[in-house]
Amino acid sequence: MSQPKLPSRGVTVFVAFLAIAFMGGGILDLMDTIALQRSNDVVDAQVIDHRIMSTKYGLSYELQYVFSKTPNSPPIGRMDFFDRNLWSTLPEPQWREVVETGHLSVKYDPSKPGNNAPAVELPKMSDDVVPIILGSFLAFCIVFVETKRSRLREDEQPTSPITGE
Repeated sequence: MSQPKLPSRGVTVFVAFLAIAFMGGGILDLMDTIALQRSNDVVDAQVIDHRIMSTKYGLSYELQYVFSKTPNSPPIGRMDFFDRNLWSTLPEPQWREVVETGHLSVKYDPSKPGNNAPAVELPKMSDDVVPIILGSFLAFCIVFVETKRSRLREDEQPTSPITGE
């Protein structure tokens, strides 16, 4: 009977790192989303740029904004892990209104002000759960492969002619 071909250890280790990265990133994003949804802090932000992007699903109405927690504090935008000011997407009617007025209500987490979003379009928890599910699936695959590898090794162990073990 031929033995099944299993991925190499290097591939398994690489997939394990991917699983950890997906789950870790998803969990951190989920914690930020929960903190933002629980926050009651809303501030008026100034629109600094806007654009309409063509996507395969139609048009995407995006903008960038900044706000200050206090008059003398430095401006804060919607920041990512690398402290870049991210673009925020709004439905077209709200986008047109915000672009016309130049102002936007923004909800933010006071413990981490870079964690913010337009009050009319908060992040969805379902978006953060997808990488957690993908990472969990990859982890399950690794456990399956390593269990199979372990059983194949056990089957390859020679039995003792005296004891039969």
